[in-house]
Amino acid sequence: MNFRAPRVVVSMLASLALLGVAAPAAHAAITVATGISFTSTTTAQVGVYNWLSVAVSSADGVTRPVGGVQFFNGAGQLVGSASTSASGAAGATASIPWVPTQAIAYSFTATFLPSNPALASSSTGQPITIQATPNGQVVSLAANQMYKGVPTTLTATVFPSTLQGSVAFSANYAVDGISPSIPIVNGSASFTFTPGSTGWQQFIVSFTATNAPGTQGAASQWVNVATPLGVDDISLNPQPSTLANGETVSLNATTTGGGSPTLSVIGDCTLKGPFLTATSGSGLCTVTGTSAASGAFLGATESWPIALVPGTQTATIVAPPSGKVRVGRTVTLATASTRTNAGQRVVWSITSGSSRCALSTKSGRVRLTFTRAGACNVRASASAVPGQWNAFRVTRSYTAH
Repeated sequence: MNFRAPRVVVSMLASLALLGVAAPAAHAAITVATGISFTSTTTAQVGVYNWLSVAVSSADGVTRPVGGVQFFNGAGQLVGSASTSASGAAGATASIPWVPTQAIAYSFTATFLPSNPALASSSTGQPITIQATPNGQVVSLAANQMYKGVPTTLTATVFPSTLQGSVAFSANYAVDGISPSIPIVNGSASFTFTPGSTGWQQFIVSFTATNAPGTQGAASQWVNVATPLGVDDISLNPQPSTLANGETVSLNATTTGGGSPTLSVIGDCTLKGPFLTATSGSGLCTVTGTSAASGAFLGATESWPIALVPGTQTATIVAPPSGKVRVGRTVTLATASTRTNAGQRVVWSITSGSSRCALSTKSGRVRLTFTRAGACNVRASASAVPGQWNAFRVTRSYTAH
């Protein structure tokens, strides 16, 4: 084997040097491309440490990407940096912790800065969007303290609220669940559930999106279902024992459990909203309050009997107030056809001083004329309606001068 050729090359290079001709330049160093991408999950939990993580690789599959990674938020502000850690023959990873403070979407980018001059720097393309949620899932479950036999509301909330789809609720991993499929409306869905037993129970909600293929999630919450504190107590204020015919009272009903009871009435009364009106002057009417189970209490029904008594008749009287008048003056007391609210005719009479005043009817009006100085007393009256309305009485006392 002939190895003399290299000596010829060396000899030629030496000759070129002696002639003052520069030797050919060495080849320039080849820069190895790198790539960087996020490996973080696209959801994070509010108020706890989460990790922003990336993977870095070398295009040649040989050179290890040693260096650092800078992380930026959506506004381009640096939020942290980390050195790379080896991962495989030509790969590396880097991570920084972060704590989301609100249940909103956060955006991040990252840049790899190599410490090896043979490597090129690289940046993530599109930013990663991470949705922060109360539990780190795309759906959360809210359930209050529960009591056996008392309805309670389970509420599912999805993140972001633009997600559409449906949820289903279940308890203790029951195969059939406790609710049908419920559509998400404006980012949430609710279901009313009545526990049938006490003790610790796990409630689960599962979500499947329809406008984001592949997006789904589940959340759960343990609740210690307690024994109810008792039967609800309904209070009525005021609580009248009697009510006069035609009288109206405004009722306000409350419960120990904080619910709003439903009121109803039987007997000779009407109930419109909170207003109770007697329509008879005898007998009874009974107000009943009904409350559904709520809070920590079971439902209840309570009744209050009210005795109906004769009402007070009223009528339109225009007679001037009692007092002094001049002799010769004539005043109008009422129309001649005046009747009470019970339909009874109103009759005027002079009870004293008939020698000093006189009643008359003119143009459909009852008038009183003062003829002499001195006292004149008159009375308007209407007969009672037995068992319904008391007798009507109105008096005036005048002194003519």
